[in-house]
Order: sequence, then C-alpha cells, then structure tokens
Amino acid sequence: MQVFQQVFVWQQYKPTTQLREPKVIVDCGANVGYASSYFLEHFPTARVIALEPDPQNAEVCRRNLQPYADRVLVLQTALWGSVAPLAFVEGTRKKGDEWGIQVSTVGAGQSTDRVEGIDIPTLLATTGIDQIDLLKIDIEKSEAQVFSNNADSWLHRVHNIAIELHDSTCREVFYSALDEYEFTEEQCGEVTLCLDVRPLVKGFVEVRPH
Repeated sequence: MQVFQQVFVWQQYKPTTQLREPKVIVDCGANVGYASSYFLEHFPTARVIALEPDPQNAEVCRRNLQPYADRVLVLQTALWGSVAPLAFVEGTRKKGDEWGIQVSTVGAGQSTDRVEGIDIPTLLATTGIDQIDLLKIDIEKSEAQVFSNNADSWLHRVHNIAIELHDSTCREVFYSALDEYEFTEEQCGEVTLCLDVRPLVKGFVEVRPH
C-alpha cells in the first residue's frame, strides 16, 4: 500500500514527466510494478526494464504489467555493484512489508533463499541497451553497493536518475559517485531526482538531450 501511495497518491515521480520522450527506463526495485506502470502510461513510446528480487513480487509485477507486455521486460534479479549470488536479509520479507526487502552477500544472518545480483554494465550488455534515459532506484540500501563499485564506468550512459537514498552512507556514496557530473536536482517526498545528468569534461559541460 505504501508504494502505491508514493507513486499514485503522493506523485513522487511526477517531476520525471517533464522528460522528453525517454526511450529506455530501468526500474530497479520494481516491487509489483506501480512505478513501471506510471512511467509506461506517461511515456507511450518508452520501453521499461523492471528488476525485482523477490519472486512473488516479480510474478505480480509481470501480471500487473501484462497490458504493456510489448514494451516491458521484468527480470527477477537484484541490482548490485557486481554480478554475484545474493541472499535475502532475514526479517525483511515480512508479510505486508514486501516493499522493504533487502539483499546482501551470502553469509550469516540471511535466509536460505537466493537471488542473482546484477550490475549496470552487465544489464546493459545482456539487454542490448546503449543508454538509459531514466534510471529509477529504490533498492533498500543496496544503492551503496551500486554506486561504490566503479560507477563511473557506466554513469555517462545514464541521463536521469530517480532514487531513494535510505541512510547517510547511501547518500554519501551516491553524491561521491556523481562528483564529476552536473545535474539539476529536485526532491519529491522520499525520491531524489537528478535530471539531465552529464559529465564534466576538461572544464566544460558535455550537453546531451534527455
């Protein structure tokens, strides 16, 4: 219910609707597909790739996005800083709290259920994507892993970011990764939006359409 309210009641992704005809949207932490459906409705020519680690959520996500089947790909996987086997953190898959699921490297304190972690370069390579027009991230603290592992190797291929930063460590890592980039920032509820992300190159800004 909270995710539904964030997307449709509180309109936390509304600032993204100003984007001009995005072609590729990647929804990391798709849950049951609310944000993906929001993007697909607002951008009728966009393609969405939705990543959701929880198998039950991923299945519901596929059903919810069936009306857009020709424009959406749902992958049951977790965004991470590398390709790696991951485990669900014990206690984060409570009934009614499926939106708060966390994953971690395999070890003590995790459930026996596993999920594959994927990084952005591998996702781009396996899906044949060259650029991401909008990267939406709500992955319950895993953003620290994503942006602390050689993010500069792929950030130049991302035009806009909508992210939930879940603690001070995640926030520090995220802004450190974007230190050599320029962007317009907006805050909408819990979502931080970095629009028109572009690298700073030798004293001038590389201008790219979004």
